[in-house]
Amino acid sequence: MAAAAAAGPSRGGPGAAGAGPGAAGAGPWAGPSRLPPPAAALALALLALGAAFAALGRHVAARRDLPDPEAAQAWHALFSALARFPFCGANGSAAPPPGPALAVWAGLTFDLPPGPRPNGTRLRLALPGPRLGLGGPPATGLLQAVAHVGGPGPTCLGLTGPPELLPHTSTPPRCTPDPRAEDAAGACYQPRYRPEPALDPPLSPEERGLAAHRLLLAGAVLLGLGALVGVAALRPPARRRL
Repeated sequence: MAAAAAAGPSRGGPGAAGAGPGAAGAGPWAGPSRLPPPAAALALALLALGAAFAALGRHVAARRDLPDPEAAQAWHALFSALARFPFCGANGSAAPPPGPALAVWAGLTFDLPPGPRPNGTRLRLALPGPRLGLGGPPATGLLQAVAHVGGPGPTCLGLTGPPELLPHTSTPPRCTPDPRAEDAAGACYQPRYRPEPALDPPLSPEERGLAAHRLLLAGAVLLGLGALVGVAALRPPARRRL
């Protein structure tokens, strides 16, 4: 009996002592100074995403030439529709139809014959609204486009017509047609249209400010969530009562 009692601690002691380090090494992330891997990954991801949103918001607020995708798509559709028809020189046609007139830069190019044109060449096109083939309800009225071709670069395009035939968005960069440009003496030329990102309509100051505000707000929310997750994960786990 005494020998058995004396042998008991010799068998149980080492086993219990060997279990101690194993139990201590089973949870290296359980200490209050270390984050559990899932919580650490979530907190870092939220913080990184929030910082990215905040930086993008500051970038949008500082830039003044950010393109407007919806406006660019609307103007690309109009210019592509006009490029399906030839532009011709003046032939004694009627006066331009009433409506707002504006002149914008467009990526239209014409293969004009060689020759000196110090003031550029003027080509005209008049189309009824249904022939444009634009989306939405068919618009009536006549759209007149006057192309002022002055070189190999983009064309200064004057547009006159009812408001429903023009995109209701911000416009591409404005241009000033040269009144001294000469008509192409009745000749017609087929244009080619190539979108140029530099000519895309920019975001208005109101739209740019709204986009920057939303990005900064989203960044602040994500940074706050990341901080909360990090603080919650740093707290030591509650000890169970025996």
